[in-house]
Amino acid sequence: MKSHIYIPLLVLLLLGGGFFLLRNWGASDAQQPEVSAEVGILSPSQGDESANRVPNTSDTVQVTPQTIDSHAIKPVFAIAEQVLKNLYATYGDRQRPCPKLLFTDDNQGPRYRESAQTIVLDGRSMEVCRSFGRDSVSALAFIIGHELAHFYHSKQHGHQAEFSYLAFDRAKHGDAELERLADVQGIFNAYLAGYRTTAILPKVIAKLYERYQLKNKLDGYPSLSDRQRTSAEVLATADTLAQLYESANFLTALGQYELAAASYQYILWYYPGREVYNNLGACHALHALFCSEKSPDAFQYPLEIDTDSRLTRPRARGGESELTDSERALRKQLLVEAEKALKTAGRLDPSYFPVDVNLLCVLALQGKTKEAVQHWKTHRINENKRVSASEKNRARLALGIALAQTGDAAEREQAGRIFQDIEKQKADPALANMAAHNLKALQDELPQKPAAVIAFDCLKPFELEKVDGVSIHRISLEGQTALPGTAQLSFGLKKLASSAVIQFQQSGRPVLNFQRVLGGRKAQAPALTGKRPQLVQAATGFFLICGEEHAAFLFNHENGLTAWGRYYNFEAN
Repeated sequence: MKSHIYIPLLVLLLLGGGFFLLRNWGASDAQQPEVSAEVGILSPSQGDESANRVPNTSDTVQVTPQTIDSHAIKPVFAIAEQVLKNLYATYGDRQRPCPKLLFTDDNQGPRYRESAQTIVLDGRSMEVCRSFGRDSVSALAFIIGHELAHFYHSKQHGHQAEFSYLAFDRAKHGDAELERLADVQGIFNAYLAGYRTTAILPKVIAKLYERYQLKNKLDGYPSLSDRQRTSAEVLATADTLAQLYESANFLTALGQYELAAASYQYILWYYPGREVYNNLGACHALHALFCSEKSPDAFQYPLEIDTDSRLTRPRARGGESELTDSERALRKQLLVEAEKALKTAGRLDPSYFPVDVNLLCVLALQGKTKEAVQHWKTHRINENKRVSASEKNRARLALGIALAQTGDAAEREQAGRIFQDIEKQKADPALANMAAHNLKALQDELPQKPAAVIAFDCLKPFELEKVDGVSIHRISLEGQTALPGTAQLSFGLKKLASSAVIQFQQSGRPVLNFQRVLGGRKAQAPALTGKRPQLVQAATGFFLICGEEHAAFLFNHENGLTAWGRYYNFEAN
């Protein structure tokens, strides 16, 4: 397996620009919850069911606080509606409208009715949520998230399907394994939306059983011990997905595309969300750009951020014809897989703009100019009022690349105007530099020789010490879990007091170790002026890579540290 420690220019997208990675990379449609001082979900208004029915949610996502002021005059169904909006937007499958919410006083527990496409909540379940104080909204997010997962599953079970959280043995189409999957998807989706469900799940289940007087085994209900045992398994699975997902973001920044792609594919087994498909597609496309020691691509794509890495390799002026047969085959396969994943994300949510940018890039890389132009027109990208000028310029840049590769003089002239216009817009220097490069490529004015190899400065925000006593190169984890694909990749995961350690193996041999440090550490980015740091841009900030120390740091736009980790690449050492 070939690894690339030169850093690709990752686009700002899975939630902000060209290449997007989820939660830590971008601000998804579902705004991150804000924490307030107190909590308390208010009781719903009294009256008949129709008075408490929540209208269907719109595409607009409201901020849902992690905790809600106990003195706020806000009915519980309005809070629940905000939670549902966030979870629906985070999942990103808009092939069907968001389900409705219905509050009842029948005290039969939360459930989902496919016939009405409605999530039903009752008074007792809301009392349980309120009992969690500052985590009351996270408790509600688990309950709604579980039923929302059934909403997505219900297409397979017919119009009359009904799923009950407490009594799935008695529900139509009740199935223990389906309930477990709904738990996993509900928890992971809530995690991506920023709720603290994993920390409180066992207590939520225990309180639900206590409030509904189900502590002892009753006919048609799973026992509390069975549900708690299942919840422990669910939490372990959801935590594995979370750790693997966060690690995959770092892996992509480190140029470990094959490992990152396999990680995203594993997550898709449990959570087929639009952002995961988008990340997978972008990862395949980046791999295609870097799958050879030569660079057959004269243009720079808004999938990348660190353009220097590709400029330092010899240019294959004959394009793909100068690649080996195996390199051409790999590149073609990767681009086909990228297009497939991105189109899946686009079907899930046609309004998801990051997919438009990434797909335009992939179509241009495959020489599918007509399809790229048609996608631009069909999706009316130039008329999109919901995205920033910088995001729209990324899509324009990708369209310009597609037009530049045709033999039509008028289309090439149009590409030149696009590049010239973006070059003048200095609000996004990286994009302006990319446009300037592409204009030279269009005019065949690129230098013949590759740029000199860059010696990056190793900059650290603080002196590094061992975390949890781990020597990153000495990790050995048994009990490997197979990853998808034919490369015989696998991973092992171990949670420690202050970190999570993952070892990736291929055919039983270690390939890469990664230790992601958990918890916040306050630190600012070191001074970059006058230095040659190795940077990878992200939607919410940037990665700083320190190869000498085998460390990677993620900073926000205010230069504050948000995450960091240590890695060891066995093939490079």
